[in-house]
Amino acid sequence: MMSVAPVASAGEAAGYYSNSDNYYFLGSLQSLWMGEGAKALGLEGNVRGDDLTAVLEGRLPDGSRLGKEVNGQHVHRPGHDLTFSAPKSVSILALIGNDKEMVEAHNHAVRVAAGYVEKLISARDTKDGVTSIVHTGKMVAAAYTHDTSRNLDPQLHTHLLIANMTEYTGKWKALATDYIHNAGFIETVMKHQVTLGKIYRSALRERVEALGHEVEEVGKHGMWEIKGVPEDVRDEYSSRGREIQGAVGAEATLRSRDVAAKDTRRAKVDPSRMRLMERWLGQMKEKGFDLKAYQESVVPRDAGLRETAPQPERDHQAKPVPAGPELASLQTSSRAEKSVDTPAQPAERESQSRQAVTQPADTLRQTVQTGPEKTPATRSVPAAQLDTEIPRPELTESVRLAISQLSDSKTRFTFGELMMTTAELSEQLPEIQKFVWPSMRR
Repeated sequence: MMSVAPVASAGEAAGYYSNSDNYYFLGSLQSLWMGEGAKALGLEGNVRGDDLTAVLEGRLPDGSRLGKEVNGQHVHRPGHDLTFSAPKSVSILALIGNDKEMVEAHNHAVRVAAGYVEKLISARDTKDGVTSIVHTGKMVAAAYTHDTSRNLDPQLHTHLLIANMTEYTGKWKALATDYIHNAGFIETVMKHQVTLGKIYRSALRERVEALGHEVEEVGKHGMWEIKGVPEDVRDEYSSRGREIQGAVGAEATLRSRDVAAKDTRRAKVDPSRMRLMERWLGQMKEKGFDLKAYQESVVPRDAGLRETAPQPERDHQAKPVPAGPELASLQTSSRAEKSVDTPAQPAERESQSRQAVTQPADTLRQTVQTGPEKTPATRSVPAAQLDTEIPRPELTESVRLAISQLSDSKTRFTFGELMMTTAELSEQLPEIQKFVWPSMRR
């Protein structure tokens, strides 16, 4: 699932998110800068606390600062915390079962979801006295992965901290807000909160099933768990969820659950790593579940193919075999964004070729990319100009439905809005790198 909360304090954020009591079993602090905006600021790789504080305070490399002065005080909202939490069975396997491939599957799903979030990044721009919201596609985000809940249950989750800044046409601006029309960045995220959670879970499910696990639906909006981990075992390690449900009820909205999570939050007690694992293993024993035996029984989806695949004979030319998905690959494809301009502007599309580099399985690190530093900003596009030349036929109808739905309420919408609505309507998650901008009618 995905929860949303404001970053309360720029000065305290670095200390909280990097505190060692948030990563008992991940081995070391997992943090990563994400987004084209972060790259533009020279922020890549692991997150340093002073750099995080600076961007959350709105400080720019040239010494200037976003925000305004109010009664002698500088005011700037730090940003937003989008938290992606793994299903409980995934957390159990990753943390109690020490399954590093589960950790990487989670990290991959967060990267996929973050790519969608970046498509929603927007700012206000004023031209000729008219102010409009423009989508920049340049996110400045810091991702921190933690491994326990407030109640010290196993809970693999990543905080994606979206700094309140983005760059547009050479100028750094605060993210757009629009409380009236709900068209600003965080308002759009809130509208699509369920869909963003679905995107994360869909990407994670694909990897988990490829690892050989069978999953089962356990709730609405695509909520699922690994079938091999019994429900009573999952419930045993879900005390935090029971607290929140007890505060707002089982049928509460996501927003109500987010508020309850904040209101019922308690400070973590810091036991030793060994003592916490002993507690978890004791709970597992009481439930009579043999986690190790289950893990040993799981066979990755492509294991049999790898063992029995025939080798081509030397005297004959090998016939081409269609390549299946690279299940063990930690690479992520480039998320190059193609700009689409209105008829008043020439269409300037710049293709970006980026090369992925494999990273360690237990880190959140993105692929290293090469190519142009700046991505053309995405502007709104009149609905009447969109065609649906989508390379994946099974998505064509979902795209058409998305365009129709968006056109009912507005005459212009963005690439990000089209992708989010398509993801909401589609049974199959559209991949950003394969979701090509429909052509323009002239």
